[in-house]
Amino acid sequence: MTPRQARWDALWQRLGATPSDEAFTALEQQYSTPGRHYHTLAHLDAVLATFDQLRHLAANPDVAELALWLHDVVWVPLATDSEERSVAWARDHLPPDFLPPVAALILETRHHAAPSVDDDAAVVRDADLAILAADEPAFDAYERAVRTEYGMLPNAQFNAGRARILADFAGRQPLFFTSIGQSWTPRARNNLARSLARLEG
Repeated sequence: MTPRQARWDALWQRLGATPSDEAFTALEQQYSTPGRHYHTLAHLDAVLATFDQLRHLAANPDVAELALWLHDVVWVPLATDSEERSVAWARDHLPPDFLPPVAALILETRHHAAPSVDDDAAVVRDADLAILAADEPAFDAYERAVRTEYGMLPNAQFNAGRARILADFAGRQPLFFTSIGQSWTPRARNNLARSLARLEG
């Protein structure tokens, strides 16, 4: 058993359910589909590692963790409803009583406005966006991977769309919502400024 599956099984056990090998296999297959260069199993592992730093801030940490496992399980470039599709995938693979709180937290990773679901949403959102505050080499690798995922777009179209997204994040007050996440803000803003300068140059 891999460390990733051991973690999955332990989470299900804490939630009071029998671990689903079928769901785990399907989840790994989803994160490994062709065309993914950033939204991969490596991204999932990194998000979960960041979550471990924030876990103590969540009101329902196991629910928050399960949402992070599933937040990008369906990811389609150019689609605007990947989070909703991830919720639908969760509906097909989770026990019914798990779904409502997990679905709400998956939808928080659309990163619209401020979190709408207490401390768990703040933790989930900060874990997902922690890449913005990575060191410069890791952030630049992230930007290259995202560009590769959208390789079907010409540079001018990609750069304009990406600049709009990053400028929106750069203008947010706050950018992160947990006490730990807020300490990442200066480095994230530096990364965003560097990326915007490249895109707009």
